[in-house]
Amino acid sequence: ICRPPLGVVINRNIWHSMQPVIVFFNSTIYYYDDGSYFLPNNGDGYVVVAPPIGAKIAELPSNYEEIILDDNTYYKVENTYYKLVIVNGCLWYEVVGKTIN
Repeated sequence: ICRPPLGVVINRNIWHSMQPVIVFFNSTIYYYDDGSYFLPNNGDGYVVVAPPIGAKIAELPSNYEEIILDDNTYYKVENTYYKLVIVNGCLWYEVVGKTIN
């Protein structure tokens, strides 16, 4: 799987073949698809952005890596770390950190 790098603008024609879900976080609507987060790019497609710390998604891509640190389990998707949290009785994966390349 090759995810688009940060800053890349996804053309509207390609966008329509994707199936992003809406992630509402801190009064901003993000679009999420298979480990990538997007924001509208001034009416010209969608730009790939860094995952916002604290945002929650319902499921991870299939190629995540499980990491245990200090008896806590984290899930790594490329350079983003998630932890499993329970909100109103539902399981979510919350963005808790990113590594810098």
